[in-house]
Amino acid sequence: MDRLNYHLRCSRDELVRLCEADRIHDVLREAHVQRTGSSPSAGEVEAWRKSLPFLANVLSGDDFRDVVVFLEHGMPNVRNKRCDVLLVGKSNRGRPGFLIIELKQWEYVDGSAGPESVLIGGARRTHPAYQGDSYARW
Repeated sequence: MDRLNYHLRCSRDELVRLCEADRIHDVLREAHVQRTGSSPSAGEVEAWRKSLPFLANVLSGDDFRDVVVFLEHGMPNVRNKRCDVLLVGKSNRGRPGFLIIELKQWEYVDGSAGPESVLIGGARRTHPAYQGDSYARW
C-alpha cells in the first residue's frame, strides 16, 4: 500500500467509465473498507453514486483531459479529514496545480451565515468553499 491516503486514484476517462457503468460507488465502497477497515455509511455511498456522475460530466470536456483524479483524499497529518475530490494537473500555461472540490447533496441553501458557513433548513453548515480552502492549507 502506498503512503498517500486516498480511496481512488484514476484518470478522468476512468472516472467517466466507472460513472457510466454505475460502478463508482461500489469501487469506492471497497476502497473505503480496504483503507479504513470499516464500511462507509449508506448515506456516503449514496452521495458518491449521485454526485460523482455530475463531476464526471463536467470533467469530460477537453480542458480536463489530462487531470489525475483523487477521490476521498485524506489530509496530511489530520485524522478523519478527507476532501471529496482532488484534481491534479497542469494549467493551460503548463504550470502544475490542483483543485479541491467538496461535493454536497444539498437541494437548496437558505442563505449565507457569514463567509465560513451557510444556512440549510435553519442549521449552520460549513461553506464548501471555506472547507476546501481549509483543506488546501493542510
